[in-house]
Amino acid sequence: MSQLGIQPATTLPDSLRGPWSTAFSGKRFHPLNLQPDEVDIADIAHALANLCRFGGHCEPFYSVAEHSVHLSKIVPPDMALQALVHDAAETYSGFGDVLPPGKEAAPVIREIEHAITMVVAQLFEIPWPFPAYICQMDKALAKAESDVLMPSSTRAWFEGKVLIEIPQVELGCWRPDEAEELFTAQWNRLRKKP
Repeated sequence: MSQLGIQPATTLPDSLRGPWSTAFSGKRFHPLNLQPDEVDIADIAHALANLCRFGGHCEPFYSVAEHSVHLSKIVPPDMALQALVHDAAETYSGFGDVLPPGKEAAPVIREIEHAITMVVAQLFEIPWPFPAYICQMDKALAKAESDVLMPSSTRAWFEGKVLIEIPQVELGCWRPDEAEELFTAQWNRLRKKP
């Protein structure tokens, strides 16, 4: 039984697995009952490359895929793969890049994302749960990104919060096709595939 109280797909006919959608690859997936055979790294790369950070409120367009690549390069090497896929749930949840107030107002979003991330980690044999350090670095990178991409009023989001120092990151604001290609290249590099 999943964390959301839904039986695993292997015991349910497709018609009883809950709402579903179709990924870029054409695969059908069930956000509330995601199964490993529904997950594809190419779908994750494509979706995150087309998903804008900060709920789409930044200028210029800056993708979740680019953010994930940068995060994977500033954490210790043994955490890089976890950092690269830390937002993979945004591919399958149906929510996209939800701003923190939305997640605070609707805790079920975090529960669904948690369950999806766990499936992704298990499928790709990535250690789970992810270390708290990844979350800390994610927040520190978000601040650095917001300083460049968001209005100055955004700085209030981070007031009073202790953030880890991170190395300088050069934001490229890659086009979606570039972001998809570079995310995939980083995935292959970390998975040691040519």
